[in-house]
Amino acid sequence: MGEAAGRDKDLEAVFQKNGLSSVCFLLPQVSDTENILGIVQAETIKVSVEVYDVNLSINMPEGPDGSLEFGTINVLDNKQQVLSLQNKGLYDIEYSFKLTTGSAKRGDLESPFTVRPQGAVLKASRPPLKVEVLFHPTTEMFLESKPILLCQVIDLKSGQGGETVATIPVRVSARAVYSKDSIEPASPIDFGAMVKGTKKSQVLIVENKGTLNFKFLIHRAPPLQSSEQEESAPSVRERKRSTQAQLTAGVFTVSPCSGSVGPGGQQKITVDCSPGAEGKCEEQLYIDISNRDPKDNPLGIPFTLTAESCLPALVEDVTSIFEQYPIHSNVNLRQTLQSVQGNGVFIRDDNKFIFTKVQVGQRATARFKISNGSSVPCDVVLSIKALPGEVRTRGQGERCSLKAM
Repeated sequence: MGEAAGRDKDLEAVFQKNGLSSVCFLLPQVSDTENILGIVQAETIKVSVEVYDVNLSINMPEGPDGSLEFGTINVLDNKQQVLSLQNKGLYDIEYSFKLTTGSAKRGDLESPFTVRPQGAVLKASRPPLKVEVLFHPTTEMFLESKPILLCQVIDLKSGQGGETVATIPVRVSARAVYSKDSIEPASPIDFGAMVKGTKKSQVLIVENKGTLNFKFLIHRAPPLQSSEQEESAPSVRERKRSTQAQLTAGVFTVSPCSGSVGPGGQQKITVDCSPGAEGKCEEQLYIDISNRDPKDNPLGIPFTLTAESCLPALVEDVTSIFEQYPIHSNVNLRQTLQSVQGNGVFIRDDNKFIFTKVQVGQRATARFKISNGSSVPCDVVLSIKALPGEVRTRGQGERCSLKAM
């Protein structure tokens, strides 16, 4: 290249790494522009270049697919994994973790992961630095080997403030779920009509249809609170769980009222009913299952227990009992007995049924209607007894069973 006299010329040398050589020579030669005199000056310039690699080592607990594995946890729980970062190069470097949105079936990836420290300088030839990655989901989500965590490697010797020389993707696998349950039979649980003083039992089955254990607690409805108290009061999940074996609510007893159920498992809960005073009985209870969706029955799953306490009773209306026969008073009884049709009549005033027009040696039959007036079965004993002062010529008892109608 030519250059006018008295002028300077800048030469630029571009070095490209090729192997491990770090020394080269430049051989500039000087001649006149017409090359009449040939080369009049030759120089040898030694150029030294330092060649180095940026070498960051990342060790982590890997799952079967080589990703950072968090497994399956409950929503609102958390799990921590630790990465080990070591600078194996000659000079200090800096790292910085960033989260990408990736592709998840559900949920926001910005909030459920926290990296501490998110960025730092790694000194050369120093022990590994522990970096904590915390998974703390607030909703259900599922990630399977997704490269959502990016580690940027910055060479501090390059450029002003360093230069990003590599971006290492870290694949993450994580799943967050709510508890899944099934309760049979469905509410309400009706014991129906029961005789006062008796006992009946039914079984309630709580089944775990999820992938993680859950705890359950059966409790009565909490007292009504003002809106301000509700905001400051702890949620059902934060309450101290009961350790009592059974819960009594009115005429009902539930046991066990707390426990733990594994994935695919069942818990049988016995509900006993021992009615006291006559009348209908009803109680509202709640089954609180840990780690359920807080928007779904935050106080627990409601279920109602009902029963009716009764005493056996017969219908005492004589018009029903003697519906096939005439009913009269004892006024003009003789005339009544002569005029009545059929083989019987009931005298209301004397509370007496009279067989009419029955000759000696003949047999007469009467049909009475005995009705159960209650909601429970009852036994009826019929007997024939002689009136006071009369000689009993015949009497025997019969027993029959009447079902509720």
